[in-house]
Amino acid sequence: MPAAAEIKRKPLDPADYYRVEELCLSDDERLVRDTAAQFARKELAPKMAAWDRGEFGPFPSHEEGVRRVARQLAEQLGIFGATLKDLGRYLGEPDFSPLSHTAYGLALREIEAVDSGLRSMVSVQSSLCMYPIYSYGSEEQKRRWLPVLHRAEKLACFGLTEPQGGSDPARMLTTARKTSAGWVLNGSKAWITNGFGDVAVVWAKAPEGVRGFLVEKGTPGFTYRNEEKWALRCGVASSLEFAN
Repeated sequence: MPAAAEIKRKPLDPADYYRVEELCLSDDERLVRDTAAQFARKELAPKMAAWDRGEFGPFPSHEEGVRRVARQLAEQLGIFGATLKDLGRYLGEPDFSPLSHTAYGLALREIEAVDSGLRSMVSVQSSLCMYPIYSYGSEEQKRRWLPVLHRAEKLACFGLTEPQGGSDPARMLTTARKTSAGWVLNGSKAWITNGFGDVAVVWAKAPEGVRGFLVEKGTPGFTYRNEEKWALRCGVASSLEFAN
C-alpha cells in the first residue's frame, strides 16, 4: 500500500467540496453544464459587462436587448421549459427530450456565474411562468403560450410581490372579482422581473381564495413601469398596475 504522501489527489475545488460533479453527474449532465458554461462566457458575459455600464448598443432599447438575449438562449440552449416532460407535444416535436432537473440547475448556475439578473430572467420565464401554465393552464392556454415562451418569441412575468406585503400571499391586496364578462382585477405588483413582457401570471385574492390569472399585455387597465437599476440590468424589474 503506498504511503499517504505518494497518493495523488486532485486539487480541492472550493465550489464542489465533496466532488459531487466528478462523482455523481451523468455524462449528459456534464455536457449540458459545459455547453452552458462555454456559451455564457463567450456570448453572454461581454453583453452583461456592457449593460452594467449602462451601454445597451447595438440594441435599440433595453427591453429589446433582453428580448434578443432571451431568443439567443432559446436558440442555443433550449433552456426555457426544458424540464417539462410533455412539452414536445405542444411544440410539434415528438422526439423532444426534457432535461433532468439537475442538468437544468447546472445550466442556470453557469448563467448565474455571468449575471444574476440574466439567470433571474430565465428562471421566471421557465419555472415561474411556463411551469404553472403547463401544470394548471387550460389546453388552449398551453397551446397558445408554451411554444412561443419556449422559443422566447414572447416573454412572461410572475406577478406575486406587492409594495406593502412583499411576496406574502396572506398580505396580498390585489383582488379578483368575477363578472358576466369575465374576471376584473384591481391592485399593484412591485419588482416584477420581466414585467415588460407579453403575458403575466398574476396572483389575486378572489372571494374563495388566492387564484392565478393570465393577463396579456395590452389588456385594458393593465400597465407597467420599469424601475431604474444600477446593476443586474438583464433582470428588468417593473411595477404592474391593474385597474378594472
